Amino acid sequence: MKNLKVIRPVLPATDMSAELKFFDLLGFQSIYDSQLYFDKLDYAVLQRDGLEIHVQLQQQKDLPTSDKAQTIRILVNDLNAIEKELTDKGFQFKRQDNTAWETNEFRIHSPAHNAIIFQEDSK
Repeated sequence: MKNLKVIRPVLPATDMSAELKFFDLLGFQSIYDSQLYFDKLDYAVLQRDGLEIHVQLQQQKDLPTSDKAQTIRILVNDLNAIEKELTDKGFQFKRQDNTAWETNEFRIHSPAHNAIIFQEDSK
């Protein structure tokens, strides 16, 4: 029996509003948020197609720089559909096909420099 069920990445952000707007454009909906530690939004759980991404407020000094950003990869069934959905919303990116690791993929960055890579198997 497999014991592991799902992974839920927690991404940092200094501007929760901008980060949540970005993920909203990616089709993620907020299913939980809190103001537990600050007088403003400090944590959110976002969901799309059963996948969850958590976003947590961080101070600027604790946020990774763009060259050390957090990266998550989302394996999709139809990369062309995701590509069209996002380009229709104004996103720009360079697609890579037939990578050395046998994927087709593209990367976009959130306002907090988190890298989101959408990929499909190329074989």
